Amino acid sequence: MKAPKQSILTACLLGALAITSFAGIQAPVHAAIGFEPQLPARNLEHPASVTTKHHINIDGKLLMPMEGQAQIIYVNDQPLVALRQVAEALGNKVSWQADTQTAVIEGSISNLLVKPNEATIVRNGKLNVINLNLSEDYMPAAQLKNGVMYVSPKAFELLLNDVAVQGNEIYIAPQRSYIMDSGTSVPVSPDQ
Repeated sequence: MKAPKQSILTACLLGALAITSFAGIQAPVHAAIGFEPQLPARNLEHPASVTTKHHINIDGKLLMPMEGQAQIIYVNDQPLVALRQVAEALGNKVSWQADTQTAVIEGSISNLLVKPNEATIVRNGKLNVINLNLSEDYMPAAQLKNGVMYVSPKAFELLLNDVAVQGNEIYIAPQRSYIMDSGTSVPVSPDQ
């Protein structure tokens, strides 16, 4: 009798964690069960090699600028990040549709469509029966400079990444879900 109750309780807990993780309210659940997940390093020291006001932290690792290419540009004092460099650092594929002048970021469950000089970024995708399609405005609008598309760091939230711009750091990391296994946390990622 004890095993079925434990299985039901485990299933309920995992379901609650999955739902709250998707909804973005995982901290109260983690606190309620006495669990704090290990998060990647934030607030990395601003390296001398980065000449912009901000640096980019991808999942706890400093994203170094590419040779001869600006990694961050500023429009109205707001940072825009190099779309391809950040998207690929997050494990996404990026393509360019010349006929529509659109950058396409291919995520695991959705795609982003970004056009230069347009504030609206379109997300297309489906999670089983949950429609993920959305158009969202991000200011300043995406910019195309010297063949590089720049976009608001917040645009990567549409691919379900955690994004924060605090001080001189732009932090972007894949959202994580965790399960408890005999009192230890086990990260669950879409790749596993």
